[in-house]
Amino acid sequence: MKIDAGKPLFGQRSLTRRLARTVFFGAAPTIGSAHKGLETQRVFLGTAIPGDVPGNFHSALAALADRATYFYSAGGRYWYDLQANISRRAKDLAERLHAEDVYAEIARRLNDQAKTRGAFAGVHVCPEDAADIPDIDEARLVILHPKLNYKRGVSDSDAVEFAKVAAEHRGAANRTHRNMLVYLAGDRDRMEELERSVREYLGWSEILAREDDLDLTTSQRNQATERRAKAGETAGARLLGAYQWALVPSGQPIEIQPTKVEGQAASLAERVSRRLGNDGALAVQHAAPAIRHQLDTAAAKLWGEGHMTVGTLWRLYAEYPYMPRLRDRVVLDEGLTGPQLLWEQEGFALADGYDEASGKYRALVLPTDDMTVAVTDSTLIVRPERASAQRATELPEVPPEGAGPGPGPGPGPERPPPPVRGKTRFFGSKRLQADRYATDFKKLADEVLGPLGATPDVTLHVTIEIEATAPGGFDDSKVRTVAENAATLKFEQSGFEES
Repeated sequence: MKIDAGKPLFGQRSLTRRLARTVFFGAAPTIGSAHKGLETQRVFLGTAIPGDVPGNFHSALAALADRATYFYSAGGRYWYDLQANISRRAKDLAERLHAEDVYAEIARRLNDQAKTRGAFAGVHVCPEDAADIPDIDEARLVILHPKLNYKRGVSDSDAVEFAKVAAEHRGAANRTHRNMLVYLAGDRDRMEELERSVREYLGWSEILAREDDLDLTTSQRNQATERRAKAGETAGARLLGAYQWALVPSGQPIEIQPTKVEGQAASLAERVSRRLGNDGALAVQHAAPAIRHQLDTAAAKLWGEGHMTVGTLWRLYAEYPYMPRLRDRVVLDEGLTGPQLLWEQEGFALADGYDEASGKYRALVLPTDDMTVAVTDSTLIVRPERASAQRATELPEVPPEGAGPGPGPGPGPERPPPPVRGKTRFFGSKRLQADRYATDFKKLADEVLGPLGATPDVTLHVTIEIEATAPGGFDDSKVRTVAENAATLKFEQSGFEES
């Protein structure tokens, strides 16, 4: 009666009361059997009368299962029993949960989402403050803590304020790579629904964790297991629906642009990647014409000098939110070395360096040349007119038609000088920064290993030495994980020791 009274849609047709009556009379003969209860189809068949909307039956049964003390449901069957069910106890446990416990469960589920990165180089989950977000030159998705949410039309929401601070700063220091972060926040209204479903899941989990203390019957244990599974599925679906606002830094000064993210992908990162990719806010491919457009506009002052280094251009991409956001440096390098159909109008040439004295570019490579370029920070991007002019001076002069040596004997051809033997061995060592070893190693690979490896017939040996010291000691889980990974990666030597 209370359920019908609280929901006019049910109350107009006394729907919940009729369902309860059907279950009571239909399931009573089965109470002592091994398969107690009335199947869903039979409940509907015994309840339906002309004018009913069958779709409402499911909602009414769910409400009955939540609120009726002696009503049971399991495996698609419904019945009344002499022993009170545990729905009320589970609901009480859920309501008494501290908000931080609910946030912790949401964060755990978000960490599972971080395993799929989509088009991003990495995903960071629930940072406590901006200092927890690395400042590196790779596009990263930051999934905000559930207590930080966004509401459409509210420009000063908690999520927007956090995104503004994190886009500009990392802790007390200014952030360098300000164009490498995108934030994902939950919708304020949807987050309330998510928190309710998570509370229900945790309430049923607590019931199962205390089943011995509660002396649960088989029916009660089955009910708790089924209800927890159902609540978990609901929480998972609501999680994907709640985190629907991508907060994208753009412009100068930086403004946070909210973009609604929807889709059918099972990964939040994939949903954001697809939406931002469609909007042009995240690129995994960046062709030469797009690079040339940025050279002619955003980098016009430097580009007007005739050339600029790849490192300088990449810093513009990584640091300024008015530039296109690329996943990582590889995207730019592939665009620089990719095919260029109309290179003199929409492209550029590449060179290893520039000789100020002669005004010539060293190792100049045009897109029409059949050569592979190993791009480093010092590689020069050269204006087409300069590259074409230098190439014209490098072409051998063609003698006029009919010209040739005069009659009679003459001096023989000059003997070419002996080839100069170049350096044949390189060696080097470098200590990487512990907090950004991945970035440092990538630069080593691009700027040192890349050119060395591109040398014909080269034999390249690279050895990595790792030493980590923890005054408090490494816990057993880390020791086991690192040891297993080292064995899997076939380390020649590795191990832990006591100091």
